[in-house]
Amino acid sequence: MVDPGSTSAGGLREYEAARMRLARLHVGDDVSQAEALRSATEIAAHALEVERVGVWLFVDEHRAIRCESLFERTGNTHSEGAMLRAADFPIYCRALEERRDIPAVAARDHELTRELGPAYLEPLGIVSLLDAPIYRSGEVAGVVCHEHSAERQWTDEERDFAGAVADAVARFLEEDALGDAESRLRAQDAYLIGPRKMEALGRLAAGVAHDFRNFLTVVIGCAEEIRRASTTPRVTDAAREILDTAERATALIKDLLAFGREEHLRAARSE
Repeated sequence: MVDPGSTSAGGLREYEAARMRLARLHVGDDVSQAEALRSATEIAAHALEVERVGVWLFVDEHRAIRCESLFERTGNTHSEGAMLRAADFPIYCRALEERRDIPAVAARDHELTRELGPAYLEPLGIVSLLDAPIYRSGEVAGVVCHEHSAERQWTDEERDFAGAVADAVARFLEEDALGDAESRLRAQDAYLIGPRKMEALGRLAAGVAHDFRNFLTVVIGCAEEIRRASTTPRVTDAAREILDTAERATALIKDLLAFGREEHLRAARSE
């Protein structure tokens, strides 16, 4: 692992390897956004050798910021859900809009981060932090916080790496949004296809009913002629049974024709 603040070739190789691991992470298929964020925070914490790495996203029209994923290296634990009001930290939030990163060696005294002290830094024992904004569509959507429990000088290489972590998180958010959009599109297609299928089924039913009615007309005519001409009781009974069955079939034809008309009208109303 790289020593904190190191600019050695070994340290650079470690950051490059971590960047490659981040590049291989994708949201989709069997990997959720939450899983990708947990992996990314863990990779970043080990690469920078910091105590905590958290991904925070603005919510409620930027009135609050919520922790979507937090990794703590000492306990090897993941958590989420903490919420802070943006109005309580106006200088810090404005700095996220204006800077590519916020490297604070002594975060409780730094002009951009000291307002975080009483509510956040001091209770959690955070001394130094390196925060990188997350950009989506040209706007700040949140921040990746790299936090350490001892004073830490942040090198240019570490700051570049923090920006790469934030860029990876932005990609996860876009991939998740794209997946949601595709799911909604598939659901909409299914919703639209359903009526079309029923309309097609209605047309098929109507066509079958018309053809079947033509066949049945011939059957009824022949059975009626046989019944009138026959002098044999067994033949007459058979002809009558054919006619009774034909009457039931006629009722079924009416139902099929009614179904076809209903589906046609329903499809016309939905257009």
